[in-house]
Amino acid sequence: MLLDLIEEAQEQLRAGDMTLAQAEAVSIGSAEDQKSALNWIGKGWNDSPDDIREEIIGRSPSVDLAIFDRELYKGAYISDLLAEDDSTFFADEEQFEQLQREAIEKLIEQYEQTHDFVEFVEGYFSSYQYNEVEEGETGGVVIVLRTSGEVEIHEGLKKPEIDDSNVIALKPKQKATYSNPLLCYMAMHKSVAVQASLLENPRIAKELAVANRLYRFRNHDALSYFEHEENGAIPSAIEAINTKAMYVVRVFWTQRVKI
Repeated sequence: MLLDLIEEAQEQLRAGDMTLAQAEAVSIGSAEDQKSALNWIGKGWNDSPDDIREEIIGRSPSVDLAIFDRELYKGAYISDLLAEDDSTFFADEEQFEQLQREAIEKLIEQYEQTHDFVEFVEGYFSSYQYNEVEEGETGGVVIVLRTSGEVEIHEGLKKPEIDDSNVIALKPKQKATYSNPLLCYMAMHKSVAVQASLLENPRIAKELAVANRLYRFRNHDALSYFEHEENGAIPSAIEAINTKAMYVVRVFWTQRVKI
């Protein structure tokens, strides 16, 4: 893995400016990712090995999400050899999405030949607006593309019959004040402004990083094990961990309130 490090990263590792664990995490990224990671390490932002992996991998789709032939993908991969599962990701998200959509189009063509209807939904989907088909009926199919790139296929659905008892008069859609391109333009300005503000306030950036880690925190198995002791006895080490954790959380939120 360390052979994949760019020259600048190798120099920092030899100079002792980066730990071996950090170097292993940095090595999973592309040259551009590694340069960004070295910048984080130099400034003390998200510089733990887990944080570095998370920043590099980000929202990259896992290879097990692909419904297309992997041979069609011509981009690079991100592989974390130290991870337990789902350790390989598509580095080229745009190419992954394009191939995923092309595969969905083929699925739609196939289902149109065998089912009553086929619908394609992006993002969130709930089956509450459909009924289940009865025995012997084919029904329709809804193909869902999640924001993560995962594809879900819901078969055996039937649209409810429409009559005067369940028809609701729809109000004309009000014209939006701003167009979608303008809203996107404003949002990008807002994002850039927030990023610039964070660069000028390293403390706030670190607090946001801490909040992000707390939000995704998961108890170690050892902590969960002692919570279910039949005699109710909690080891002194667990009490010390809980006390320190509550103190850190209390101090963090107190400082946020002052700010």
